[in-house]
Amino acid sequence: MIRKAFVMQVNPDAHEEYQRRHNPIWPELESSVEISRCA
Repeated sequence: MIRKAFVMQVNPDAHEEYQRRHNPIWPELESSVEISRCA
């Protein structure tokens, strides 16, 4: 099995912006989780 990975570095000044853009869950995904009762 071939495994690949990468390491990403975020500029410390842009860390809050990165979190703001990547942390929120998509509404479609949230409704799917609620429907399936996975969480």
